[in-house]
Amino acid sequence: NNIKKATKASNRFIADFILNYCERHSTPNPVRTTEIYETTKLKPKGYMCIGPLPGFFLRSLILLKNPLSVLEIGTFTGYTLSLFNSYTSPECHITSVDDNKVIYEETCQTFKTELASGRIELVNEEGFGYLARTDRQFDLMFIDARKETFHNKLDLIHSRLAKNGLLIADNALAQLKVFDPEKEWQHCAVEFNKNLRNDDRFISMILPLRDGFNVAIKK
Repeated sequence: NNIKKATKASNRFIADFILNYCERHSTPNPVRTTEIYETTKLKPKGYMCIGPLPGFFLRSLILLKNPLSVLEIGTFTGYTLSLFNSYTSPECHITSVDDNKVIYEETCQTFKTELASGRIELVNEEGFGYLARTDRQFDLMFIDARKETFHNKLDLIHSRLAKNGLLIADNALAQLKVFDPEKEWQHCAVEFNKNLRNDDRFISMILPLRDGFNVAIKK
């Protein structure tokens, strides 16, 4: 019956019962990361969190890449920041940028130990304004920001990624509206996907996990 229901569902790629099975049979995250996710679900916009299975995929990329410098644009509640903190080497420096003052202050409390040690740097600023003013290079860049802020900024992104750097952009499927975009950010998601696909400086793919990851490697 579950399979019949799943095949009839036209508004999702993977049925919930399959996602739940995959989550239950994957290695769980550390306690603090899990607690951040459970707390996030209770927030008014908790659905925006990428969730466990995309998180498991992200941690695999982190472990495979073993970056020494990470930039996250879009901190939200710190769920993915906790993944970076848990699975990168002690030598890795992690920068997370968000223009929301409340998010910034809450995340400062969550990661006050890491802030004090210098392992994590939190920046309260518009993400691509920060990216434009910094001259740092990043081995891994995770973007979970409004598409209209970066759909046309591949030159800037490319200039701040290290050679063989890894780019991961969330919401590549724009709530499945890439097929029939309505809002501005959904049109921008379509544009970003097209621009990245046609940019021969990157090797890219879209993975249909939850709302889609666009994953690219700088040549």
